[in-house]
Amino acid sequence: MLFIIYAFHTQAQQQDTLRKVIPEVMVTATRIPEDPEKVSRSVTVIDAGKVQQLQSNDLGQLLSVQQGMSVTGAGQNPGLTQTLFTRGTNSNHTLVMVDGVRITDPSTVNDALDLVEIPFSGFDQLEIVRGSHSTLYGSSCIGGAINMVSGGKQSPGFHALADFRGGTFGAGTLQLEQNIQLNYSWKGGLYANLNFFNTNVNGLDATVDTVTNPAAFKSYDRDDLNLLKGSVKVGFENTRWNVFVSYGITDQHTDYDKAGWKYRNPYGANPLAWYDGDSTKIKALRNLITYNVQHSFSSQFSMALSGGYTSLNRVAVDDSSIIDHMGDYDHTFSDADYSGSNMNHDLQATWRLRGATLIAGAGLLSETMTFQTSFYTNTGYGVYEAYTNLDSLNLHSNIYDAYVQADLNGKLLGEKLDRLNLIGGLRYNYHDKFGTSINYEINPSLQVTQHGIIYFSLSSGFNAPSLYQLYSPETYYTSSITRGNPFLKPEISRALELGYKQKLSDHLRFEVAVYQNTVKDEIEYVYLWDGTVPIDSLGSDFLRDDFRGDTYLNAGTLHSRGIELSLSAVISKKIAMSANVNLVDGKLSYNPDDIDTAHTAGNHIQLYSNGAFPTQEIETTGLTRRPSTANLFINYAPLEQFNVGFVARFIGNHSDIFYDSDLGPYGALNTVELDSYVLFDLLASWQINQHVAVRFKAENILNTHYVDLSGFTSRGRGFYFTVSANL
Repeated sequence: MLFIIYAFHTQAQQQDTLRKVIPEVMVTATRIPEDPEKVSRSVTVIDAGKVQQLQSNDLGQLLSVQQGMSVTGAGQNPGLTQTLFTRGTNSNHTLVMVDGVRITDPSTVNDALDLVEIPFSGFDQLEIVRGSHSTLYGSSCIGGAINMVSGGKQSPGFHALADFRGGTFGAGTLQLEQNIQLNYSWKGGLYANLNFFNTNVNGLDATVDTVTNPAAFKSYDRDDLNLLKGSVKVGFENTRWNVFVSYGITDQHTDYDKAGWKYRNPYGANPLAWYDGDSTKIKALRNLITYNVQHSFSSQFSMALSGGYTSLNRVAVDDSSIIDHMGDYDHTFSDADYSGSNMNHDLQATWRLRGATLIAGAGLLSETMTFQTSFYTNTGYGVYEAYTNLDSLNLHSNIYDAYVQADLNGKLLGEKLDRLNLIGGLRYNYHDKFGTSINYEINPSLQVTQHGIIYFSLSSGFNAPSLYQLYSPETYYTSSITRGNPFLKPEISRALELGYKQKLSDHLRFEVAVYQNTVKDEIEYVYLWDGTVPIDSLGSDFLRDDFRGDTYLNAGTLHSRGIELSLSAVISKKIAMSANVNLVDGKLSYNPDDIDTAHTAGNHIQLYSNGAFPTQEIETTGLTRRPSTANLFINYAPLEQFNVGFVARFIGNHSDIFYDSDLGPYGALNTVELDSYVLFDLLASWQINQHVAVRFKAENILNTHYVDLSGFTSRGRGFYFTVSANL
């Protein structure tokens, strides 16, 4: 850092010919346009130019190199589930939005989104707010909020951008990508956008092969991905109006391995046959409609009505596998059809006064989900079939909310106090199942220099139980206790953050933030065992079935804490760099007095996450799949039309999970430690003329072997070539 500051001061008067890293405006942090440098929270804005510079339309890869974030699956075979963890919180604790409309998957167990299905295409910028933000955005916003802002009005006339990309990331792999964006803007303010994105991947064999028996029959395959996205947006924008409506569709076909390593069924038709991680083909179709109507009645007062609707249908098919060289099959087939939707509408009023900005609003979030599953097998013991259909249950939930936020400047008390600022917010939520929840935020800040602020934030958040966790009707034959628990309460968080951000000039800025987050009433998946049998005797009598089913409970407390640092600098007219570091740690604690047992009928509780029976206070240190990280970016532009980039990524030691049959009568999850690793990428870009550019990316240039998910293969050395044209 000292070297960079020295280099900056010796060349401070040189003109910056490199693209600025920080755009001028973000909306997500405060719900109104604001300079990111003045936002008293940890925020990041990534514009489309930066995305082009990183040469990736993969949302998971873009987020994985940001401070405070880790994405499990970002380095795996394309199509494998990508799960986001922000500031040590859980995978369903970060809100993802498109133009302010939340994107979730209500048909999943915990409502978490798979980032694979949303390529970063057709968007102008990506906005990230770290830390609890439920006061402005409601449920799921415990770890942070992410908003992808679609393209809008441009200069009058026709505009087109087309990227064609091809590459390989391992032996026998191929990835082809097309990204086309069209815009026509009229002088009066009307505009129309059209976006098309397509990627086709011939991938890796995603699971690790450790089979050494030469007599074993292997039924393996490679795992491919085909993803197509299209969207259209029509809008009108002038000094008083900002109106648009958009429609988008994403169609994804994935070869998916549900489990790591290779799989063998010792009771199957051929016990020596090994399968490819129980391979499944998944088809996912998402529809998304968004709208916005905003009118500025004056420079002081405006109102906006925004929202949208999204639906997702996902079909998973696990067909019969070949079990020998004769082409025989194991006569086993399963399929599942999952559907979910969410709709949200939000009405907001904004008053800008001298020394104060007031925001007030109200909204509705509605979710639905259902699924159907079937299983068929034909073995020497006969035919077995099983079916599940939740259509008749009409599973849904509604959350009604009202919120208010005041941004007050010290000048209200006196001109000499204009460096002081205070943001206070309050949100009231009513869930038609568990009732009310209230969130708050207190966010004071002090401008210590012309471009430097120190800030503190105390905020609360909440995460509503998923529809599956509330209503899943499955029961075990020895008990009437359902897997879904209608007595579940929301997860409630309290977050503390202390930060400092300083912009020394247009060429140098740095930021540091320290945070702590506590999530109470964490929802855990648990096994239930006969409460009349001592715990140390459970499962010991094969003539007695002690199992009483499984369910979800508010059972634990998640503690996470960390420190984030970021730095960006233009060292000279030709060299720019940025870096970030995220150190994160945490633990889980369980107190039997805090566990709501209204649903368990006095049975023993076994935590599936670690196999423990919480009869006394338990504490587990460390957080799975949430490593400390560091990222370095250096850009060198020897010529105005040509630049070379270097990227280094460090992922620290962290733990992953696996099923351990020795934990309790039925087994449970255990952890395995994964080694740290460092990856290096090389980027190059040449602007041939005003309309054509070519780009090259060498990924993992040292061909480092690393493990991101235990049992799954990671990408090797990759090479990508892109041709970009614009009008």
